[in-house]
Amino acid sequence: FIIADNRTTAMTGMQEHPATGRTLQGEKTKELDFAALGKILGIDSVEVIDPLEFKNTTEVLKRELQKEGPSLIISRSPCVLLMSKKATQAKPFSIDPETCIGCKVCLSCGC
Repeated sequence: FIIADNRTTAMTGMQEHPATGRTLQGEKTKELDFAALGKILGIDSVEVIDPLEFKNTTEVLKRELQKEGPSLIISRSPCVLLMSKKATQAKPFSIDPETCIGCKVCLSCGC
């Protein structure tokens, strides 16, 4: 199983949901722990990954596909739409032509 945990509900206007730890009104509340839920449901192999760490994500996916029995992968990273709002304040990225091999992994982020 894979849970895409981007800490928002984009289809309803970037609203909070039970795993964010906030109510729809923005008040602090209990946060649903997907990893603990997986363990409670009897899933022994639970991994939390950052999908923006492409190499590690690929390694975890390959490893979990080889295992017998259920696995739970929690892909946790903020929604790129929310990140793009913060990015307007961040320094722009650049490509180092000395190290670039043309693989285009740097372009494969987002929804």
